[in-house]
Amino acid sequence: KMINFGVLYGATAQRIYLELLAMGIRAFSLADCERMVREWFQLYAGIAERIRFVESTLKDQGCIYGPFSGRRRTLPGGQLWGKFWPMSYLREEAVRQGHNHEVQESAQFFLIRAMVYFWDVVLPTMKAAGYECFPWLQIHDELIFEVPNNEEAIEMMKALGLAAMTADQGLVGVP
Repeated sequence: KMINFGVLYGATAQRIYLELLAMGIRAFSLADCERMVREWFQLYAGIAERIRFVESTLKDQGCIYGPFSGRRRTLPGGQLWGKFWPMSYLREEAVRQGHNHEVQESAQFFLIRAMVYFWDVVLPTMKAAGYECFPWLQIHDELIFEVPNNEEAIEMMKALGLAAMTADQGLVGVP
């Protein structure tokens, strides 16, 4: 998990190597970490393309728009193209924040749509079946509901909940 998120948000092989050492993991050399980063980008080639898109958009516009809702995030550091510190650091940070904006905005977009589905479809269906359910809390990508302590109600909520959380998967082609 640390390696995936690290590479996704711009960690170099050296950074990953040092993080692993700090965690007491000594099974990987710096060369192993370089190979992991290279293979990660080969496996997820679309992400490297998306990062280049964010970088280019920030350079041209100084902002990035969420791919689904169109929310704008202004990151003027993306227009700083000097090779030395602090310009390079500020540019790299803006690109990380721009890429993170796309990831987080997309997750938020889908979760909001799932909450609407729960409200419009799942809760009325449960009520029609005789089960009163109450939404309690959202934590990151989890929605927590109070469901009657009844096996049939629990199984019904599981099935309807899965439908709600996967209803939009066709928009991005990710199962």
